[in-house]
Amino acid sequence: MDPLTGQLLEQLETYGPWLLFALAFLETCFLWGLVVPAGVAISVGTVLALAGTLELPQVVGAALAGGALGDSA
Repeated sequence: MDPLTGQLLEQLETYGPWLLFALAFLETCFLWGLVVPAGVAISVGTVLALAGTLELPQVVGAALAGGALGDSA
């Protein structure tokens, strides 16, 4: 596993949907999308939800809300 993905996995297990919201928000804000790995984070969050570590509705809601608010900012 890639070291960045391993760290992301650990952080998502700790902070869950809040981290997904923040990453999706930052990815859709002005130019932050070039350095913020929200797509990978949402994919890892989905895998964690399917494994039972996170709740799938929270993962989907956090990703949608963060992306929508980031586009609006």
